[in-house]
Amino acid sequence: MQRKIQLKKRIPTHTQLDPVNLPVKSTQLTKSKNPVGRPTKYTPDVCDKVIAMGRQGYCKAEMASELGVSRECIYEWARVHEEFCDALELAMTFSEGWWDHLANKAILLPPSKFNTALWARMMSARFPHKYRETTRLAHSGQKGAPIPPLTQLQPLTGENLVQWYKQWIERITRPKDKFTQQPI
Repeated sequence: MQRKIQLKKRIPTHTQLDPVNLPVKSTQLTKSKNPVGRPTKYTPDVCDKVIAMGRQGYCKAEMASELGVSRECIYEWARVHEEFCDALELAMTFSEGWWDHLANKAILLPPSKFNTALWARMMSARFPHKYRETTRLAHSGQKGAPIPPLTQLQPLTGENLVQWYKQWIERITRPKDKFTQQPI
């Protein structure tokens, strides 16, 4: 079953408008009487709910589930509503504090009652900026300078080619130790 959506009056887009003689009011360009799509579930009291969930240690996925929306919807609300973005950041700080407090209490328990490996894995997944172990390799020379090449490449000329060929022949025809296969 397909739904047909009929627009009674087509509102021109900004690319179709003559900037000098605007035929419609600016409010008509941004708002329509019949908006397309599902109405948002966002209300200002969602900020308080998110902060309360953060105080209980909820992650963003759990918050979205409790609010009956997707995680992407939470991210969209944070992009659109500045107060929600601030509330979500505060909630995640509270959530991290809740988990840290739980670990501080559990550290005094015997190892049989607290699974440190599981806790570490959960924390690195929930708060990667603080708990994820990273290894960084940097390849550089002294004092951060580039590593100099071991050999300098020379342009291949007739003389160089003959010299290289002689060295190669000598290397492959040299007798080798039968155990190590190294030249004698």
